[in-house]
Formats: sequence, structure tokens, C-alpha cells
Amino acid sequence: MKLTLLLIIIIFTSCATEVKVYTPSSRYLTAEANGKALRGHILGGITNGTELVYNLENNETDNPAELNNNVTPNRFAVDLGIVERLDFYSYFSLKSPLVYGLKYQLYGSNRQDANVGNNAIAFTFGGGTMSKKVNSADLFNINDIDGYKLDHNILEASLIFSRRVEKDTVVYFSLDTSKHDVDVKLSSDDEPELDDEKIELDSQNTGATLGIVRYFDTFVVAIESSLQQTNWTYNDAQSFGFIGANIGSSF
Repeated sequence: MKLTLLLIIIIFTSCATEVKVYTPSSRYLTAEANGKALRGHILGGITNGTELVYNLENNETDNPAELNNNVTPNRFAVDLGIVERLDFYSYFSLKSPLVYGLKYQLYGSNRQDANVGNNAIAFTFGGGTMSKKVNSADLFNINDIDGYKLDHNILEASLIFSRRVEKDTVVYFSLDTSKHDVDVKLSSDDEPELDDEKIELDSQNTGATLGIVRYFDTFVVAIESSLQQTNWTYNDAQSFGFIGANIGSSF
């Protein structure tokens, strides 16, 4: 019984003193614009990326964070045509902000007009934000932090190259960059110097993706490998590689 209680205390203490931030690496975007208004696809599956776990143990606010690459939350995305060469895209997961942006095709035929051998180049720009509050006052907690408010802002851009290798199959490669700004505002009833204390974290992520998309009559399948390097405050630059797949409806 005592051992069980001790394990419960340890588990809840760990949950109460960690701030987790997720930076997605998955893209699943080719360079071909959809070509017509409201033509496109909706995708779902898992996303890959880097999770930062920032430990507030012992009331310290400048600790190096733990970085993980084994977190794969569910991902949902939409890619819709606006005009011939311009698309709207958006994606989100339960662990990261809702991101929305525009994709503009610079070169090549769009998806409606493309034939085998079509080469395309596109540029994307987007961003998003997320806010959440975590209250740990009711959890077992060995430090003086009662909870925190987290704000996570993203700006991202990418350059995409793709080639239509078969009538319904596109291979793509992209170079990506994203800026992540995270503000954590602590709350503490016991320690006035910790109450409203702000922790500012940021990372300029860079990465690359290589993927393949197969279009069927009413659905689409995408497989992608990606590489992401993070450069978080209080941490050295670190890189991880990923592979994943999404499936969805094409229209």
C-alpha cells in the first residue's frame, strides 16, 4: 500500500512540474496547386516532430529541456484551391497550434493540368497560435509552482519541388523553416517571486522532407520522411529523422 501511494505521488509530481511543447515536422504538401477553387484534399493520420519537455523541478526556470522524437499525435489537415496557382492549407494536432497558410505555385502545371513528367515549384507561408492553462494545485507537488499559462506561436515557410512520375503519383521534396516562440507564465501562492514569473523559450527550426502522394478517384495516400533540427533556448541544436503516412479524401 505504501509503495502504491509513493508511485502515485511520483507520477503526479512529474506531471505537475513539466511543460511540454511539440513542434511538428510533417508537411504532406506537393508543389502542384489544386488548380480550381475548393478542389483539394483532407488528410488524417499521425504527425511526426520533436517534443520539448521543460522541467520546473526545484523552482528553477533556466534548466535545459529534454527533447524526444517518439511522440506521434494524431494530425488533421486540409489543402484547398483558391485560384489557379494559389491554395489555402491548414493542419493541427492535439499537441501543437492550429497552423494555416498559403501555397503559391511558382512554376509548372497545376494538379488539374499536370501530365507525367511535370515539374513544379511552390512557396508556402503560414503561422498559428495556441494558448492553454495547466493548474496543478490539486496534484501532489513538491515545489512551489501551482500552475502555468502557455502561449505557443509559430511562423513557417517552405520551398517545395515536385515531379509527377505517373499519372496519379507525385514525388516531392521541400526545404522548411519555422520559428517557435513559447511564453510560460507561472503561478504560485506560496512564493511571491515565482508568481507571474515568465519563461521565454524559442527555437528556429530547419528541416527537409521527401514524400510521395498517390491520388485515387476519391481518396489520397501520402508517405513522407522528414528531418528536423531544433535550436531551443537552454539547449544545443539537435536533429531527428521521421517517417509517417496520412490518408484522406480527394475531391
